Parts: sequence; structure tokens; C-alpha cells
Amino acid sequence: MEGNRPWQSGRMSWRDGAFLLIIGFVFVSALPRPISFHDSSSPILDAALIQLRPNDTVPSFSVNTLNGIWTYRSGFNSNPVIIFATSSDCASCEASWQNPQYIDDLLIRSPNNTEYLFMSYDQTAAQDANTMQQLFSIRLQALNIDASLWKRRAHFVTDPVGKSGTWIAPLLASPEWQRTISQLQINTEPPFITKRLDARYDWLYPGPTSVFGNASVPVAFMGNGCNGGAILQNVSGSLALIEDGGCDYFEKASNAASKGAKGILVFAINDSMIDMNCVGNECNTQLSIPGSMIPRDAGLHLLKLVMQSGPGQITVTFTSANSSGFWACIDGQSRLQEFGWALYPSMAFLAWAAEWYNYKSQLLSHFSHQPGGVVVPVWTNEIMTGKGIWKNVHVGTPSHIQSFDTIELEASLDCPGGYDALCPIWDRIVDLKVCCSGNEHCGSELGRWITPFRRRVGHWVTDISGLAPLLFSQNEYCNLSMTTDWWLPKPWMPSLNIRMYNKKVYPVAPVELMPLFEGGTFDKNYNSKYKPINFTIPMGTTNVSLVAVITGHGSDNNGCGEFCITSHHFVINGIPNVINFTAAGSALGCADATPTGVVPNEHGTWLYGRDGWCDGRQVNPWVVDVTSQINLQGENTIVYYGWFQGGNPNPVSNPGVIFMTSQLVFYEPTN
Repeated sequence: MEGNRPWQSGRMSWRDGAFLLIIGFVFVSALPRPISFHDSSSPILDAALIQLRPNDTVPSFSVNTLNGIWTYRSGFNSNPVIIFATSSDCASCEASWQNPQYIDDLLIRSPNNTEYLFMSYDQTAAQDANTMQQLFSIRLQALNIDASLWKRRAHFVTDPVGKSGTWIAPLLASPEWQRTISQLQINTEPPFITKRLDARYDWLYPGPTSVFGNASVPVAFMGNGCNGGAILQNVSGSLALIEDGGCDYFEKASNAASKGAKGILVFAINDSMIDMNCVGNECNTQLSIPGSMIPRDAGLHLLKLVMQSGPGQITVTFTSANSSGFWACIDGQSRLQEFGWALYPSMAFLAWAAEWYNYKSQLLSHFSHQPGGVVVPVWTNEIMTGKGIWKNVHVGTPSHIQSFDTIELEASLDCPGGYDALCPIWDRIVDLKVCCSGNEHCGSELGRWITPFRRRVGHWVTDISGLAPLLFSQNEYCNLSMTTDWWLPKPWMPSLNIRMYNKKVYPVAPVELMPLFEGGTFDKNYNSKYKPINFTIPMGTTNVSLVAVITGHGSDNNGCGEFCITSHHFVINGIPNVINFTAAGSALGCADATPTGVVPNEHGTWLYGRDGWCDGRQVNPWVVDVTSQINLQGENTIVYYGWFQGGNPNPVSNPGVIFMTSQLVFYEPTN
């Protein structure tokens, strides 16, 4: 769900992978002007290239770079490619390069065999390429990273995108790939239009467009907005025009809000556009006004008008304009894909995309290298509305299922129309239940996923080997049902396969399971409903495992259950087994998990750590071998309780909920 940031500060972790990325940025300053990315001198390419759609195989292409001609060979280059092309009218891209940390985000996190193609729409592309290369060199030296490793991977294109002679320009100019850039219009005659960069989306939230719409907002000059600074005009009821520098943005926004300003409009201290954000404990204070930054030349122009006309006499409008797109991807199979959205100006989003496409290639390799595999197809791009989907599938006899020691669910989510923008919003649970003929556990959960925010590339694998007894059927058929929230305005298109392998690494097979505890409302009474379960082990059992699927949802005054850390305790014969969701509420808990299948660059707050889950990923069962804790010959007792901060939850209002299934699985030796 959308929400305020649930953390104070955070750092990213870095992983390796395989990836190739195309990125375009610019550095040459220009007076603010209406946006036009379409160059009439661009070469005309075959119309078929413009009509490329996601999942189409892309043509090969070559571009001129600072180090000569670089060529992508379709079908031969196994490294994915992401195209990120922009111009001097893109404030967010400019900020990505002006902050050294944001360059470091890419250099440190990037997979080691990733290639990057940096491009510019502007006619100054050759100059831009040199500037970008110099910035890279400076940061590589600062980080003590071997520059030779990046010389083979970072390619700086010397031709403007529109004159590169590739299919990239017409593709990104097509309506499906266009993007919206943020602008500010000073309402004079004629209007004066400049680029703008809104404050970090999850700090001063919602943004100015959401607050003001297309209204004309009066402007007054506050000064630098710092504590003790002179307030040069009355900003009450107006947008406070503030000069950058002197103090941080939290101080500026706080002071403006205290004086009744409707928002803040900061003009840069130099030619650099800065990502306005809070720092540390400041982020715990939610401010109620939006904020945005504009270039210094535009700010000085606006300041002159405001000082001449008086406070509130000059108005501005927060607008936007369509532009050719910034991003496109080529996966490791040479197929065109979408990039998603960069929520704020950091090159970390490039690295997260790289990590995910490595994950995808590894996933496909995993499926193609399994010995003795049997695939049970269930759905292929089936339209799933709020009513869900159902299907009877042939799974074989129980003995057939027991002949495999590994059972996996391969799932993916697509959207009708084939583009991210056509996917449902929000992060919702997708639940898979199974009912097999003669099976006493009919209606049990077999798999769980969380949908991504408006992205269609999700592809996951879930190991459900321990839940094999749920598939035991008297007539060899099982009914599978998949559901999500009934109210979603757009459908998903899930695909599902059940994959069974015999890796010959497990000497035992699951033969029976015993349901344990379910979740519920996470309030002061949460634990009172759970009673100890006494049990004995079935004859022939040699091994026992605990299998649980646990996720927290909702948002009380503590952020529970989505953004709070909960722990779940299963005590068997006095021996505790504990899972603690420590990533919940962290700044990048789910972004750091991109190599495990989290779909990157979604809408919304996908980066934040959650309580046992992430947007756009499978929920993995928690499996613990508890054989040593079990009395195989006599009585046993298991107790469960869930805690928040080491004790019983006790929210003031709006308690969250824990969704949980848990069972003990009993194993016997294989023949």
C-alpha cells in the first residue's frame, strides 16, 4: 500500500549479476522552454521497428561511442539491455548525475558483467558523453574501483538519440513508450515554462500536482527559509519561493509551513538540480505541504517578477508535458521489455533493473536444467478478474507424486494489452488453493504471491516440496483456484505450472501433514486464541518439518502489520523456532531483495521492507527441520504466539492482520 516512509535512514546492499544497460543524460544548461524531443532531422526507419512490443525480439544495432563503434547482436548477446535516454529538459535525470551518491549507487550495486550505454537526446551529445565519462572516472577513483572493469561496460554515445540510426528513437517516440515530465508555468504573457523536480515522493507527499491540480497558485518570496532568516514577503496562503542554501530542505519546508505557506518552490543555488529530501530523524516528521525545485535562472526570473509585482500577484501552475520515453529494456533472451519507473533521481533504479534481469535469466536456466522433470500446466495468461479462476488438473497418483523429491510452483503475472500502464495498481495478495479428491485438507493454501504495483514482468518459483500431501488425490485430479481482491478495476493474467523433479538428494518423502495455527487480527487479543496442540507422530515417520507462510498487512499506529517488525514463535516441546521479519519498515528492504525475484521499479512504495513479503514476489514458505525436537514414540506439544517488539501487540486503533498458514509435515524413507 502507499504510505509515509516508515524508516529514518537506510543503506543499500550490493550484489553481482549479468546485465547490459543503455542510459541517456545531459549536462548542457539551457533556458527553460517547452519540451520537444522529436528531431525533424532524425533518420526514418522501417515502420516495423517502431511497432516493436514487449516480448518481441529486437533487431541488432550499432552506435558510435567515445571508444568507437559498439554493437548489440540480437540473439548472441546474453546480457540484458536497458535503454535510458533523456535530455536537458529532464530535471530528474540531471539530478541523478549531480549527486555523487546517486552515481555511486550504480557503480557499487551494479552486476559485474553489466554493460551500460549512456545516451543523450541533445545536439550536444558528444560533449555530454565526455562529461558523463569524466563523472564516472571521478567516482570510480573515489570508490577505489578498477576503472578498466567499467571501460568495457560503460559506453558513452556521441550521437543524439534521434541521429543514432537505431530503432531506439522511433520506439521511444511511440505513444506506448512516452513519458511525462514535470514542468512549472509562470503565468505571464507569454507564459514562461521551466522544468521542475518535485521533492522526494515519500517525504513531502502528496506532490504539488496532486495538491494544486491545474490551479493558478500565488507566489511570495520568503528568502532562504532558514531559522533566523528574514522573511521578505508574507507567504501565508501562497507558494513560498525560497532560495537554496543556508540550511536543509526540512528546515525550509518546516518554516514555510509554520508561516501558512501552501508549499515551497526552491530555486537552485547553481546550475545543479537537487533531489530535495529529509535526513535521519527528520523523516519521522510528516510535513503537510508539497515542495518542488526549479533551475536557478528560472528562479531568478520568477523572483524578479514577484518582487516587482508584490506578494501573491504572480501565479504559477504545476504542469506536465509528454516526451519521448526515457527507458526500455532488452532481456537476456533479446526480447524487448519495459523498465518501469524511477521514483526519484538515483541510478540505483538502473542497478535494480540489472539485478532483476539477471534473476530472470537464472530462473529460466534453473527450469531448463532440472533432471527428470514433469511439468503440469495449469494456466497460461488466463484472465483473472475479482471472481478468480479455477481448473481441474491431472496430478497423478500419490505414489507418482512421492517419486519426486522437489515440487515447485512456477508463476508469472501479465496484463491484458501487454504494457505496464495497463496493469492493476496496488499490492494485493494472490492466493492459490487446492482441493483434491478424497483429501482431508481440501481448501488448503498451496501458494501465495503479492502483486507488483502496475508492472507485468513478474516471474517466480516457489518450492512447495513439503506440501506435497496436499496434492494427493484418489482420482489423480485436483481442483486449483487462484483469487485476488474482487474490487481491482483491471484484471491480471496469471500463468502457472507445477514442476516436479527428482534430484535424488532427499532420502525421505512427505507422506502426511497436520494443520496447526492460522493468523488473525493483530491486536491485544491476538495470542489469546491460540491453545497448545498435543500430538503424536504417525507410525513410520522418521523426519518432521515445520512449514509456515506468514505475512502481515494493514497499518495501525505502529505500522502493523505491513511496516512493523513482527516475530512468530513455534515452541515444540519447549524448544523455540522463531522467524523475525527484521526488514519490515526499512527504506530498501524489498529493493535489496530484487535478486530474489522482487519486480523492480514499480509504482508506489515498492522499495520498503514489509512484514514477511515484498511487492511483486512470491511468499516463500518458512521450512524448519524439527526432527530433533520431536518425540517420535510419544506425546508432543506445540505452542504458537506472535509478538511485536518482544511482546503482545497492543495497537491504539486500526489493528493490522496476520495471514498465516502452518503445518507439521511428516516424512518416511523413500524406497
